[in-house]
Amino acid sequence: MPQALVIGGGISGLAAALTLHEAGQDVLVLEAEARIGGVIQTHLEWAFRFDLGPSSWVGTSPQVDALLERIGASDHAIQATEEAKRRFLLHEGELVAVEPHPMKLLRSPLLSLRGRLRLLLEPFISRGDLSDNMTFAEFMDRRIGAEARAVFVDAFVGGIHAAQSEDLGAVDAFPRLVQMVRDHGSLTGGLRHNATDVARATTSSFHDGMEVLPQLVAAHLGKERIRLASPVSAITLGDEGDWEVTVGGANPTRLQADKIIVAIPAPASAELLAPLAPETWRFLSNVRFAPMVVVGVGARKEAFSGGVPEGFGFLVPPGQSEALLGCIHSSNLFPGRAPEGAVALNCFAGGIRHPEVIEWEDAKLRQSILGALATSLGLRSEPNVVHIRRIPHAIPQYTPGHRRRIAAVQAELNACRGIALAGNHIGGVSLHDSIASGEEAAHSVLDSA
Repeated sequence: MPQALVIGGGISGLAAALTLHEAGQDVLVLEAEARIGGVIQTHLEWAFRFDLGPSSWVGTSPQVDALLERIGASDHAIQATEEAKRRFLLHEGELVAVEPHPMKLLRSPLLSLRGRLRLLLEPFISRGDLSDNMTFAEFMDRRIGAEARAVFVDAFVGGIHAAQSEDLGAVDAFPRLVQMVRDHGSLTGGLRHNATDVARATTSSFHDGMEVLPQLVAAHLGKERIRLASPVSAITLGDEGDWEVTVGGANPTRLQADKIIVAIPAPASAELLAPLAPETWRFLSNVRFAPMVVVGVGARKEAFSGGVPEGFGFLVPPGQSEALLGCIHSSNLFPGRAPEGAVALNCFAGGIRHPEVIEWEDAKLRQSILGALATSLGLRSEPNVVHIRRIPHAIPQYTPGHRRRIAAVQAELNACRGIALAGNHIGGVSLHDSIASGEEAAHSVLDSA
């Protein structure tokens, strides 16, 4: 009998399993799909390589680099080119370069004189109310003004969270920005204080795509500790105080363990935990997710009339496209993404802004994305490859009070002893946050033993 069971083989579950394994626990990962990695997925077609989930990580947080160091795989990571620091916004069919700093945005042609003057006041605006009831739109309106928020921030929120800033809690979704204001009085002061770290931050990935990350962790754990195609249908408390997990459908098997980590998407977690923890079930059932469609596009360079500009890619503010949220110029950033003389793009569509897009037929979706690329990048001929991936529950929406609700859930699960939650609906939506969530869940069940 394993001492610990981890339900879910995404990066949170794998990070939890690694932490338990390092603590000397006999651990088994149960993954419902025939592959590990969860939302992290890399697709190879005609020598074009597309990351259909996370495509990179930024070195301002240590979790990914630390994870690689723990498994002796730091040399697998590669850094993006210097062009990764160049970002664009799509505005009326044109790509406009932007620099994500309040004072540097003053030079942007996208702001009116009134908008620039309001932005200039940011260092002098008092902290104001920083309670957990404040939306991110309210927070940024106070800091940089409604115009700059609508032009720049809403595009960023749509690209990172697939969300609308009016729906997200400032403290819940962007705790670091709120803490900057608490500590330094303004975003300008906070960014100035952290300028060295931001300047040194690098964007990293792997030559063969981001799916290498879960594959490396899984290889380190060993295939005997991972069981694929093993959906969990129930968790119950055994007669002797241990946990019993039912695996499979028509001919189920039962496994016992004294520690359980549930690291699957919130809707599936809710079903498993409903009989055990009603507050947890209520929370997980009510987490709203943004649906996403990821479209990989591969084409010869001459297919773009003006050429694809050097840079990370572009974001799309509200009202500028019927479906597209953003596009990463992946072959600009890392080797191995496109054959010689070709371009690979990762396009993101849907989200809370366009939730209906995930229901579109492939032909309509393809037409919309290629039309947006014709407008933004001058795509003028049929690409070599168009690959579509739909993710119905892609990014959880951290509405006001989300972290307070998580605290109530953690208290309920702590009373159950030996069971914990992990995933991007718990501690943050970034790759760093997902890894940290798994590690914290592992420490939680170890401390409860």
